[in-house]
Amino acid sequence: MKNIIKGILHILLILSIFSSDAFARDTDVSSHLTISLNDAIQLALKNNRNLKDVEDSLSSSMFDLDIAKSEFSTRFNQSLSTDYVLGTQTGRRFVLSFSKKLRTGTVLEVNTGTTNLDTSHLSEVRTQIRQPLLRGLGLLTTPAGIMDAERRILKRKNLVGIAREQLILDVISNYYQIVRKKMIIDVHKKSLLRAMKLLEATRAKLEAGRVSRMDLFRAEIRLSEAKMALADSKDAWEDSKDSLKILLGLPMDTRIEVDSKIDYKIIDADLSKYVDLALKKRLELREAEAEINDAKRRVKIAKWNLLPSVDLSLNYTRYGTGSSFEDSTDLDDERYGIGLLSSLTLDRASEKASHQRTLIDLRKRKRNRQLIKENIIREVRHSIRNLSRNLENIKIQKRHVGQAEKVLELAMLRYKKGLSDNLSVIEAEENLIKSKGNYITAITDYIISQARLKKVAGILGEDDFTL
Repeated sequence: MKNIIKGILHILLILSIFSSDAFARDTDVSSHLTISLNDAIQLALKNNRNLKDVEDSLSSSMFDLDIAKSEFSTRFNQSLSTDYVLGTQTGRRFVLSFSKKLRTGTVLEVNTGTTNLDTSHLSEVRTQIRQPLLRGLGLLTTPAGIMDAERRILKRKNLVGIAREQLILDVISNYYQIVRKKMIIDVHKKSLLRAMKLLEATRAKLEAGRVSRMDLFRAEIRLSEAKMALADSKDAWEDSKDSLKILLGLPMDTRIEVDSKIDYKIIDADLSKYVDLALKKRLELREAEAEINDAKRRVKIAKWNLLPSVDLSLNYTRYGTGSSFEDSTDLDDERYGIGLLSSLTLDRASEKASHQRTLIDLRKRKRNRQLIKENIIREVRHSIRNLSRNLENIKIQKRHVGQAEKVLELAMLRYKKGLSDNLSVIEAEENLIKSKGNYITAITDYIISQARLKKVAGILGEDDFTL
């Protein structure tokens, strides 16, 4: 009777192991979110908080460009001035002015105004053009602020691209960690069932006097360890799902499930192919090239700043005078003007030092580009070696699983026939669990290493993320 009760309890325990997850799903189906890898990546690209911060930084840089462009907008000013002497009004002047700066450095101004001096009035319309002849001439130096703002935008775009690639890799890695831990849970569930059967068989043998009490202690310890291992693996699985929720920007109380099937393809990791791709696609190298172009531009500007400031000014004025404002608006008279304004500071130490600093910065940028290039090649070489090593590890661990299964089968057969105690069964069981865990890890490591190779080659975000 006692053995019958124990058998019933064992059956109930087995049913609880396999039904607990299904029961939990049925209790709150509406809160579940079952996602594929592609779904997870798209959610992360849409909701990830860190990525949004980087994208907001890009958006804010757009305002810098608007501010830089405002220097070349048409400007409108007005002024009104009145002079008094001992409380008596002696003069009044009202001026409207329009000005626009072109990207060549040319400044266009139109001023119109009227001046009242006691009984006389002066009205005029004055047009002036100022053109730098040396320093500040041309499309290189004048719109430097716009170029700097555009470069900041491009840099932040590259940073967004880099952040997106890293996020995709993190999601893939986390996703397959969940898959791995779910498969390991299944391994521990089966191990727990075998531990329960071993304990039941040991008790039967002990009652028959065929084994010692030491066998019973070992079987009981093995069952406790199997239960603890299953609980630990479930905790690790839940932790990985929580980490994925953070990457996807989902509330922590969201219940998610992923496809626990592993389907991978063996890829041909040609070194020269992936090195060429990386040198063409990697955003870090593009950014380094852009920084060199920036440095070259700053060298030219600093060299131009060594020149003296020489500006040509041309103006034409129509004006009229009269005893009343109406008389002065005839604008019967005209005058022309031409001027040349030059300034040169004898002490050019600051400008020369600035020029030398830009040359040093250019050399530094070139060295940095070469270093980034070498590091990219190193990363590709390392990723390909890692990929090959993981593929070989899959073959090794698969062979180990087959051997471990045969060893366990043989140990159980010997124990059943009374040729050995249950220590060999327990050791074989532990070895099988370890071998299966290593095999599952080898497969997921290979899949993740494929994604990592695509990332270092700069092509991770260019496909549907199917690995």
